[in-house]
Amino acid sequence: LGNVDDNVIELPGGAYRAATLRTFDPATRQWSIWWIDGRNPATIDIPMRGAFQAGVGAFLCEDVFDGRDIRVRFLWSRITEKWARWEQA
Repeated sequence: LGNVDDNVIELPGGAYRAATLRTFDPATRQWSIWWIDGRNPATIDIPMRGAFQAGVGAFLCEDVFDGRDIRVRFLWSRITEKWARWEQA
């Protein structure tokens, strides 16, 4: 009903680790995605929620950035066995 992955993020200022937790609700066909940032491991981000339709996964959440309310969107598309395109806005 879900999965977890462990990531090493390489940035110009240095690398850090992070994890993604994904769960799937078969009743609603909705995914929930949580991000755990190794630079601040005592917190877990607000989950992104969404689903796949016609080969595109769209996931949304309301969050706060620099004290301002924002709407976040992830899109997964062009998904194959070896590759996928990911966008964040």
